[in-house]
Amino acid sequence: QHDLLFYLLASINGVDIFDTADNFCISISSLENDFQQIKGLISPYNLSLHRKKDICFLLGTEKNKRRFLRAYLFQNNWELFMQNQKISKQFGKSFSHLRHDLKIDILKNGLYINDYSLALLSLSIAIQISRIFKGFYVTECENTSAIPEAYITTVDHICHYLESNYPIHITTAEYCLMADSLISAASLWDPSVITSSNLSTYVEKKYIDMTTNIIQKVKERYPATIFEDSFYVKFTIHLRNCFLRKDFDTYNVNVLNNKIKYTYPLVHDMAVYIADILEHDYSLKMTQNELGYIAFHLCTSLSNYKEHQITVTYIYSDYWGYHRRTLEQLINILGDKGVIKQAVSVSDYFPTVYHSDLIVSDTDIDFTEPYIKISSLPTPKDFRAIQRSVDTLYQQKKYSFFRENFLHFFDSRCFTLYAGQDYRELLQTMCNQTTDLGFTSTAFFPDVLKRESLSNTAFYDVAVPHSLSVNALHSFISIAICTSSLAWGESQKNVKLVLLLGIHEKERRAFSHIFDFLVNILSDNQNTKKLAQATDFSSFLDTINSLAQTVSLD
Repeated sequence: QHDLLFYLLASINGVDIFDTADNFCISISSLENDFQQIKGLISPYNLSLHRKKDICFLLGTEKNKRRFLRAYLFQNNWELFMQNQKISKQFGKSFSHLRHDLKIDILKNGLYINDYSLALLSLSIAIQISRIFKGFYVTECENTSAIPEAYITTVDHICHYLESNYPIHITTAEYCLMADSLISAASLWDPSVITSSNLSTYVEKKYIDMTTNIIQKVKERYPATIFEDSFYVKFTIHLRNCFLRKDFDTYNVNVLNNKIKYTYPLVHDMAVYIADILEHDYSLKMTQNELGYIAFHLCTSLSNYKEHQITVTYIYSDYWGYHRRTLEQLINILGDKGVIKQAVSVSDYFPTVYHSDLIVSDTDIDFTEPYIKISSLPTPKDFRAIQRSVDTLYQQKKYSFFRENFLHFFDSRCFTLYAGQDYRELLQTMCNQTTDLGFTSTAFFPDVLKRESLSNTAFYDVAVPHSLSVNALHSFISIAICTSSLAWGESQKNVKLVLLLGIHEKERRAFSHIFDFLVNILSDNQNTKKLAQATDFSSFLDTINSLAQTVSLD
């Protein structure tokens, strides 16, 4: 099918189906089946196969054919793409040289580009070279006056380089297309020199205001979220680039979206929420590709602070400041599970003033709170004991949250055993259930479907559908167990368990913890199997309660 696809793309006057079947040593029926599968691949790019008697044509603009090729060759797999496994057959070893030479030219002319953008720009230009060499030219974008002056020198250099190294001629339309690709990939400024204090020098006020508005909404939707200061700067620049890509009709491919979805599901959910704001409030059409970049920015910029961290008080016997070394070692072993709340000498310690989850001390005081006694010169054994205590307390704190804030979301009336094969029908049934109970309004179901349309909520063998808005009248988790595997959404991923979430405004702070907690449990297939074996509400609740006590919740 790969070879057949490129055979069609290389054809000017279409392909004869009988000659094609002979060339590929397959039957006509096999060829017809391959054509049907190719139709599914190309249709999202406004391309189609057209049959006229015995001749088959691949119809669509040259620009759209290149858009398809970019996505098809990238295959949404960054690692394989960087190893050239997906493109070596098409471009050979010359692709690595092209990428290297483009980077030198771009940096030499005062522009800045990251490795992701460089690789995708190189792929776009490699496709451009290949198509021009075969006689296929774009005819759109013939207005060079629309190209920002700062990019013109670099485009000129790249065109000269290509015409000197490849047997091709760059037309005006191809020149404009190359400029579009460069503008969407390369920045006029070095991102490392841009700070919150000088951001307005580089970025228009409308994008700064846009970021402020979006982040405010995210904090309202996910109250426990803490952003690092650098996020505002990076995300504002990214938003500006999103609108540039819109203005120049340029499309990126999906770099990391699927990996983030399964590794950091809550971050992915935030990205979907931001994408909906951009579409609804700013009329910026968001693709799955752009969604992946938003999720990537969130992943790299969210604070590592955790509400369930264990607080530690270190009480020491001061002797020439030797305790500082122990304090540094304590900070290292706590990692992101614990934080030193205070470090105080034994002579300054007052039980009524200093409280924490754990006390670490080299003194013989009999503390009332959990404590670990260590040597004045702690041994590896002392630090292992601290690590075990922190792990235990961290797990207990997580489970305490489960008992106090999680169990009350379940209701025996929101439990369904589903034997059908229509995920929309199941969602409708579950939403009707919650509406009849007064937990949601009739607007809840359309909002859940809208969230699914942006990016389906299937993880592993379970789906966790929820609305985009915090619009439940009463918080709940509705359970559906599929008696046979159910194909979920457009992904057609088979799920055995469906947990529909509804969050009331007053409990929106708990949403991020609930989501993380659920995914941590459900990311283990064995846990999902155990839950999917429940035959009624009571057995389901007993199982999830048991799993919550033993599952790793890091």
